[in-house]
Amino acid sequence: MASDKQSKSLIPIKNNEVSVVKSSKSKDPLNISEKLQHFKSRDEVKKLLPDILGRVLARTWIDSDFREQFSIDPQKTLEFNGVYLPEDMYIEFQKPNSDRPKIVVYQQRPNSKFKLRVLYLQLVMMAGRWLLSFIKLSFLVIVFFALNIHSDDHMSDNDFYKKGISLYKSAKFSEAFIVFFNLSIKGDTNSQFNLSNMYSGGIGTTQDFSEALKWTWLCALGGEKRCYKKIESLKMNLDEKSLEKVSDSVEEILQKELYKNQDIQYALKLGFWYDRFSPIVDIEKAYIWYSVAVTGGLYKAMKVRDKVRKKIDNETIVKLQKEANNIYTKVKYFENNNGEIKWIIKFTGL
Repeated sequence: MASDKQSKSLIPIKNNEVSVVKSSKSKDPLNISEKLQHFKSRDEVKKLLPDILGRVLARTWIDSDFREQFSIDPQKTLEFNGVYLPEDMYIEFQKPNSDRPKIVVYQQRPNSKFKLRVLYLQLVMMAGRWLLSFIKLSFLVIVFFALNIHSDDHMSDNDFYKKGISLYKSAKFSEAFIVFFNLSIKGDTNSQFNLSNMYSGGIGTTQDFSEALKWTWLCALGGEKRCYKKIESLKMNLDEKSLEKVSDSVEEILQKELYKNQDIQYALKLGFWYDRFSPIVDIEKAYIWYSVAVTGGLYKAMKVRDKVRKKIDNETIVKLQKEANNIYTKVKYFENNNGEIKWIIKFTGL
């Protein structure tokens, strides 16, 4: 997806070009189903159940009693609320007490040991807050992965991106936003560029200059030149405290991705961050991360590592090299199986 960026990316949004799409109204956003639902086929489940399960996730978030009932027996809880699945399907509520609870629908044929996942919905974390959309009476409905946006049909990232473009051009901005958000998490710079535009313009989400700057920084760190040009103008919309929070968020994201995926490219990005992008340039931290990148096999980082080394005294360099070695050892040998960082690296004694 790195090629042909100009033809695949959205044109930056201007205020006078924004279209408004009115959302559909519901009588009661917390009502699981407004009528009795007996699903008979897989197609019906795919088409109609995601909306119902989206309401279920929303209610589990604000109703602790309902969450407990649903955790114990999700199938009976649905039936109690008038929703019945086909006989060969069942539902699981996974990680109910985590920050990313998931509802999964499975299909298992009679006398078969194999189960097929039909669809799933999952809460999404973004910048430390739930990714949410406002609904009636200021309640919140959780944005979910419905089958028409994310399914078990193994859609490639490129096709998923094209779907996002199609949704955007059809003025389905909130759905396009979800597509670009999920691809942005995976590091796609085209999606990050589009997502930053949607945040800065308030398209498909509320206007948020902090989020716009965060994704613009991440996009630029991925080598997207169009994002370089947006950084300064977005920084002008933020106060010093907000700018610091966004900066901390970028650093945390880069470190999490490094440890979660053991992707040494993020070490190089951290080097660039402290060397060229961070509001507070720190050449010592830049040297550490450049060194980790080189040790991990990114020899193109040698030039920038040696360049910043010339600005650091010999006594400090010895300490930094030991720190870099410790970090690389942790990255290579101590990945957390849950995909979370057990510790945030602190630079001490420098």
